[in-house]
Amino acid sequence: MQKVLITGASGFLGTAISRAFRKDRELVCHTHTRGGEGYRAADLRDADACKQLVDEVQPDILIHPAAYRDPDFCERHPQESTLLNVDSVRHLQAGLAGDALLVYVSSDYVFSGQDPPYREEDPRGAVNLYGRQKMAAEELAAQHPNHLILRMPVLIGEDPVHQPGFISKMREAIGDKTPRAIDDVLARFPTWTRDIAEAICFLIQQEQRGVFHCSSQHGGTTYALHQVLAEMLGENMEHLSPSHEVLVRPAARPRDSQLSPEKILERGFTGFKTFPEVLRELHI
Repeated sequence: MQKVLITGASGFLGTAISRAFRKDRELVCHTHTRGGEGYRAADLRDADACKQLVDEVQPDILIHPAAYRDPDFCERHPQESTLLNVDSVRHLQAGLAGDALLVYVSSDYVFSGQDPPYREEDPRGAVNLYGRQKMAAEELAAQHPNHLILRMPVLIGEDPVHQPGFISKMREAIGDKTPRAIDDVLARFPTWTRDIAEAICFLIQQEQRGVFHCSSQHGGTTYALHQVLAEMLGENMEHLSPSHEVLVRPAARPRDSQLSPEKILERGFTGFKTFPEVLRELHI
């Protein structure tokens, strides 16, 4: 039976991946602080902790979604975020057996957003530190002889405890009736964590290697997505106004970094649900 090590297993995407892989593989879940049966606590910002984790588990498959995902946090904390978003990849793969599979979770933010939709072979050009960190981490992951790199956009799904996600923040904005401006410029393509987890399973089962894009093709501006959610909730959003200029934040965002999933679909994957379909699946 294959042994699978999943980093950040109690996080937003890690939770979905863990559920998908519990069926027929021996699973070891890493978290930053939580220990207990089936869990290994390790600070992946520390080189020795990374080495010890891999040495103890000796995984056949290492899936690495653990990261600081907030571009603004990364911009404000460049040294700390680089330790997790870049250096952890170097340290984890250093102890990984050559025939073990490294699955690295990357982002659509490696692209500039000027020429979508993006295919796997298109030139990268990140506009913020988070995207540049992901570019550097991809290059490290690609040095491992047996690797899968998956790029994905903003993720949606069930929120882990104390980790409000994209949908929860939208619901809060719609529900609290506080007037605010919502971005109506930048395109987003929210993709279900369960679809991502199934895509990873599919690619591993098909023994695929290299870079793959995993993304829903239903998108819109953040304001437009709020409109979809508000309609499903039966709420009005008169207190929310569309901003036709990009809102100023610490980290710049690509205008439209839409990913083309054509490559994975050509290999037989069934596809990614639309934003309204995911909302219905989540009983919203």
